[in-house]
Amino acid sequence: MTERMKQAEQILQQTQAACVVIQKDGTVVQSELPGIRPLMGWLEQSPEILKGACVADKVVGKAAALLMLYGGVAEVCGELVSQAAIECLKEAHVPLTYGKAVPYILNRDHTGMCPMEQCCREIDSPKEAYEALKRMIQNRKAKSGT
Repeated sequence: MTERMKQAEQILQQTQAACVVIQKDGTVVQSELPGIRPLMGWLEQSPEILKGACVADKVVGKAAALLMLYGGVAEVCGELVSQAAIECLKEAHVPLTYGKAVPYILNRDHTGMCPMEQCCREIDSPKEAYEALKRMIQNRKAKSGT
């Protein structure tokens, strides 16, 4: 684990952050938003944030892993990681450290699979995953009227 990764992991554990990014130049970017929201936001607003960065995240499912790959991260640390995310990052040769591995990420009600994880189950392309997740989020917003 690199020094930047250790620093990101430490910030994740000592703050309310759900996702911490340490950029190549050492700049720290963090978010308290749950799920893939921070990653989607950064990819839409400032994709360069993730390029070559070390990312520490509370929960890393396949959707998050593919988004991280799409952004070009160098290293990942997750407290809770799905089996699909482990395989995805391993195939891309992105170093991963994690606390606990689970078969899949649960939805917020703990009644089934996380919808984001479900959305990416059959997707292996980071770009395709980004597009599919973007569509899914837009559809959900349209249905809820927000």
